[in-house]
Order: sequence, then structure tokens, then C-alpha cells
Amino acid sequence: MRPDARSRLNTAYMTCAYLGGSGGSWLGVRIYGRAGWQGVCALVVLCAVIALGRHRLAPHEHGRGRDARQAGGDGRGVPVPVGIGGPPTAAPPVGSAGRTV
Repeated sequence: MRPDARSRLNTAYMTCAYLGGSGGSWLGVRIYGRAGWQGVCALVVLCAVIALGRHRLAPHEHGRGRDARQAGGDGRGVPVPVGIGGPPTAAPPVGSAGRTV
């Protein structure tokens, strides 16, 4: 993945996370005002059932492809080096005052 694409993906992820949190808060307050805690609990159960149903219906790759690459492989069980520019480098030398020289 290109390094500049990572920041865009992170921006999209954080935007969706904040929108989802604020939307859930808005909906929870509305449900609490109409049905109390039983309504809020029913809303949580409904959201959990929808999430579980979506998860069960989605196609999964067992140990190959995307999941294996995220775990540090290339999808064929071969580890991929971590980092952008190659193997890790040694830490820079530190002077007596604790600053890098």
C-alpha cells in the first residue's frame, strides 16, 4: 500500500468512527426519552443482531489473502518484512544530555 494512502484511510476511518458515535448517541437519547432503559437495551440487541447477521453473511478468507497479510504475511504463509524502507536500522547514538547526536 502506498504510504500516502494510509493517511487517507485513517482519515476515513476516524470520520466514520466519530459519525457513528455521534449518531449512536443521538439515537440512544431519543430512544431513552421514549422507552427508557428497556428501549436502549432493545436497541443494543438489535444492533448486535444486525452486526452478527452481516458478519455471518460476509464471505471470509480463512488464513489466506487479506487476513493473512494483515497478520504479517503475504497470503501464502510467507512473512513480509515490516517497515517501508527495508530492514530496521540501528537507533541513532545518544549524547550525554539524552539528545540524539
